[in-house]
Amino acid sequence: QKKVGQVNIPAVYNETHPFIFRKIFRLPDISNFNYFLHFGQLNGYARIAVNNKMLYQGSQNFLPIEISIPPGLLNQEDNLLEVQIIPWRGQEEQLPHWIPINLPRIYSGINGPVYLEAVPHQFITQISSRWEIIGSEAGIPGEILVHTPSGSPKNLELEIQLLQNTAVIWQGIIPARPDSLAETQILPFDIKTTEITPWSCDQPVQHFLQVTLRQDQVILDQLSKKLAIRDVSIQDKRFVLNGSVVNLKGINYLYQDLQGSGLIDRELILNDLQTLKSKGFNLIRLGYYPQSPLFYQLSDSLGILCLQDLPYPLLREQMLTDTLAYRQLLDYVRVYVKLAEQHPSIIGIGLGNLYHDPGLKQYSKQQRKLRTLLSANDHFLSYTSSFDLTAFPNDFADFYYLEILERNKPDIIMKDLEKLSQMD
Repeated sequence: QKKVGQVNIPAVYNETHPFIFRKIFRLPDISNFNYFLHFGQLNGYARIAVNNKMLYQGSQNFLPIEISIPPGLLNQEDNLLEVQIIPWRGQEEQLPHWIPINLPRIYSGINGPVYLEAVPHQFITQISSRWEIIGSEAGIPGEILVHTPSGSPKNLELEIQLLQNTAVIWQGIIPARPDSLAETQILPFDIKTTEITPWSCDQPVQHFLQVTLRQDQVILDQLSKKLAIRDVSIQDKRFVLNGSVVNLKGINYLYQDLQGSGLIDRELILNDLQTLKSKGFNLIRLGYYPQSPLFYQLSDSLGILCLQDLPYPLLREQMLTDTLAYRQLLDYVRVYVKLAEQHPSIIGIGLGNLYHDPGLKQYSKQQRKLRTLLSANDHFLSYTSSFDLTAFPNDFADFYYLEILERNKPDIIMKDLEKLSQMD
């Protein structure tokens, strides 16, 4: 090993060898809290240890990671966080070298913020919800998980608020009585209101569920979750948002900062998105890998539709037939969908290029499961792409991209597009 020196986070690099990041930190008081370690984004295969105890091993490139710190592991003296990153080689291994496009440089490292979250012994673990609009009424049923370990007070309650932008349009209170046989309570709720305006390009309203845990009016914990309240579908080969046909004007977008890396620059992204919207674009296709949550927050607020490719540009037969590869693929899709469900601007999730993989048509069971995950029960459109019109399976996705190679022969392009428009 060779010591490089001190670095600021985020920090990424373009090397073939592993890097180890170390951080020593102290905590003033550890007795009254539970701790969660958060990484905004890690690129590469990561091994994460705290005080020499391995807490995470795996690869969820470009996605957030949350790690629960076991009780008793931290102390009030020096604590050591160690993060080893083995460079991600997906770009070299998955992309055919003859693709005639300039791909972004994908660096490995800690590509987002790192922070330690302290929560009290009684805290809100998770908010899960779904929604539907019938006529003029919106229904939002769901569940709240609350951690109430043995010895928790009996007089706990949850206040639930539904916010539209900053206005509270619904609120209610439910008791959160501890169970002596279970440390986690599952508390259902069901919101019905006629005051919701779905998110759209013209009205990019933001919706949040805010849950507050109280004891005798004293706030113990609070958790907010953003909701993607909008309806998207394709009907008669037309794109429909909230029941209205929308004419799409789209463009491909590959983010890089001014130095050519993927480090997030909020002002640069904001300027890009505002420029695209001023030129009349209402849809962007984000190629090859997920963006930072900050990117989607900006597209949500500006009313720009997003189609997000996941980092599986070649959907090989092995990914559906090999048990381990298939499990890793499904796990990655699940994690991304959980993130995407909080951003109404994400309307479609794309996976794979079927070029030279005709065998995929034979594995309909795996395809159906994969599509169900991609669509999150019809919450998103699913899509894929191909360089060959004959390679599209008929029932895998809601729509397909034809990747055009003959860019200097417009007559061939128009003929291919005409053939594609006539396909079922």
